[in-house]
This record gives sequence, C-alpha cells and structure tokens, in this order.
Amino acid sequence: MLIGSDPEFAIVDGDVRVNAKDIILPIYESETLSDYDDNDILDFLNTSEIGIDHNGRVGELRAGPGTPITHFNNIRALVSQLKSVVPPNLNIIAGSYCKDVPLGGHIHFGSDFENYNAQTVSQILTWYVGVPLLMLEKPEDAEHRRCHSYSGNYYGTVGSIEENYQYDDEEHCEWKVPPSWLVAEHVTKGVLCLAYVIATDIGLLKHSVIDVEDFYHCRKNKYISLLNEIFNTIRELPAYSKYSKTIPQFLGYVNYCVQHNECWNVGDIRNEWS
Repeated sequence: MLIGSDPEFAIVDGDVRVNAKDIILPIYESETLSDYDDNDILDFLNTSEIGIDHNGRVGELRAGPGTPITHFNNIRALVSQLKSVVPPNLNIIAGSYCKDVPLGGHIHFGSDFENYNAQTVSQILTWYVGVPLLMLEKPEDAEHRRCHSYSGNYYGTVGSIEENYQYDDEEHCEWKVPPSWLVAEHVTKGVLCLAYVIATDIGLLKHSVIDVEDFYHCRKNKYISLLNEIFNTIRELPAYSKYSKTIPQFLGYVNYCVQHNECWNVGDIRNEWS
C-alpha cells in the first residue's frame, strides 16, 4: 500500500494573509504558462506539486506517493523548494486555521479498504491518529476549522473521508480529518508513519466512538486519560516495528505537549524544517 497526501499552508504578511496563488504562480512562469488563460492557470495550479486550493487562497503540496519515508522525503524536497521561493518577509503557516481559512492535512491511502465501511475506517484513523493530533492543536484554531462553515462546507469532521476515487487507474481512499501537520519536520514524518501503520493493521483495531462535540471543540481533557491505552495499542501492532524510531518520537512529542499544556508551533514552518 502506498501513502500520499496534500497538506495545505497559508502565506502571511505580518497580520494579513495573502493569496497563495500570487506567490506560487511565479514558480511556474514559463513560455508554456504564458499561453494559458486564467482558467487554464487555475487548473494547472490545482494539480501541480506546489499548488493551490480554496480558489487560490491557500497553498498545497502534492508530493509523489510511496512508502511513508519515501513520501516524507518527497514532501521535504517540496518544502525546501517552497522555502526558497517564498520571499523571506512572508511567513508560511500550517496548523488548523490561519486568519480566515481552514487548513487540512489530507492523507491518501492506496487501498479502498473494501472490507470496511468508510465511516469505520475514518473512525479508526481518527481515534489512533486524529486524537494524538488533537492534543497538539491550538484549541481555538481547531474549533474554527471544525465548527464554522466556509462557503457552506465544514472541514475536519469525523466522517470526512472519500472512498473509491481513481488515481493512476487505482482505487484510493482520502482521509480528510487531520489539520495541516506540515508545522514541523518531525511531526510530518511521525504522522505519515503512524497513519500508514494504522491503515495497514486496521483489521486488528477496535475503537471507541468519537464524541463529535468533544472532538470538534478540541476538549483535550476528555482524551488525556485515554492516551496511554491508545499509545499501547499502537505499539503492539505488527507494522509498528518498522517505524519504531519515528513513531515514538511523535508520540513522545504529544506526551510532552500534554504534560506541559503546550500546543504545536504555528509560526513560519521554515524554522521547523531543515
């Protein structure tokens, strides 16, 4: 099974969000694009490796899929390119929400999970990956993303999953619950490896039903007592052993933030990527 993703980011000038399209488009200025009309340019940026979403308001990375480590390295290469093209006076922001836009870190799996109901898949992924991520989010940002409507849409809801869509003539599944974990290199690597392990061993997992009100309003205190059980279950999965260095670093970071009542850093991601 391959894993892919399309984490989003915002670009900010001081206290003002600028349209990512205006910053990203010059990356691709060429004789080819000079022949495009506005609609063609939008279509191109909606599919390019460093592209846009939400009508150009936010940027999105679409690194090539692979194993978790291969995909992470592909993301790191795009982050490196992004760092070099975004002017240094502008900040690249990930996380749950920035100014007036929600930010997501959708994860793609090269499987249609044909033996499982899509909502069951989303519930299991949310329990074992989404809850640890929830413990890192800024509560006000998480609540903005999940509880407020944007052009009639709600983002990051527990049932946000798209199944059986075609990519390179194969059926895939896209899990849309996570915020943008692009905040830091070690978080990105840990999330991808953990999500892959959960998806690989999904048939071995049981879960509690997510209380949507607690999850949507980022009530971390409701989940703190459950973390040890969640983490111990993860460590016992067969696929875990292959990522027994990367995932513990991520889970350790979650524990640290819980113990110190801290959240992840949502400053310029350039400071969190080598």
